[in-house]
Amino acid sequence: KRAKYHFKMKRYNETLEDLNKALEIGQNNVSMIDILSLLEIRGETYFMMGKYEGALSDLDKLNKELEITPEKLSKRGIIYFLMGRYKEALANFIKLLEIDPNN
Repeated sequence: KRAKYHFKMKRYNETLEDLNKALEIGQNNVSMIDILSLLEIRGETYFMMGKYEGALSDLDKLNKELEITPEKLSKRGIIYFLMGRYKEALANFIKLLEIDPNN
């Protein structure tokens, strides 16, 4: 809860500290759903901080465990674009349009 509060207050360094600590402690003590939720928030935190490699890493971990959604493909495309990796960005946007042509 504290990490979510820090995130809402745009205190991203504190958010990362709390999330990393929670993920370290929680690996064996919490459900997979809780871990995935923490990864999602951490990935968004990395994104907001401009740490795109971290954001992409957490997003890829989520994609391994959960269904790939149009929102996740869009986010991956945006991250790749911001990193200057335009071919990978385009590939994600094309896949997004295949899944959701109205997007």
